[in-house]
Amino acid sequence: APQSLMRFGFRAFIGESFADIFAGNCCSLGLVCITLGEDDAESLRESVELDPEQKVSIDVATQTVTARGGVMQGAIPEGTRNRLLEGQWDATSLLLDAGDAIEETAKSLGYVTGY
Repeated sequence: APQSLMRFGFRAFIGESFADIFAGNCCSLGLVCITLGEDDAESLRESVELDPEQKVSIDVATQTVTARGGVMQGAIPEGTRNRLLEGQWDATSLLLDAGDAIEETAKSLGYVTGY
C-alpha cells in the first residue's frame, strides 16, 4: 500500500495510529507517519474540512504538525525518526555501504568460515 500511495504523490501520513507493517514499509520508502492524540487529530480534521487547500506541514525533528489551527505535538518512534533525519531509511543502501564491516564480521564467525 505505501508504494501505491507514494506513486500517487503522498509523502507523509498523519493519524491516531498506524499498523506496524504499514509504518515500517512507509519508513523504508522515506515516507513519514506521525501520530496525533485523539483531540489534536479531530482538531486537524475539522481544520482541513473548513479549508482543504491549507498547508499542513510536519517537522520530523520536533515531531510537530502545523496547520491553520496551530501547532500540534505528534509522535514518531525514535528509531524511525532518527532514520528519517539521518537519511538512513533505505536498508538496502545501508547494507551496501557497510560491505567492508559485513565482510569483517563474517570472517569472525565460525559458522561462516567453517570453524
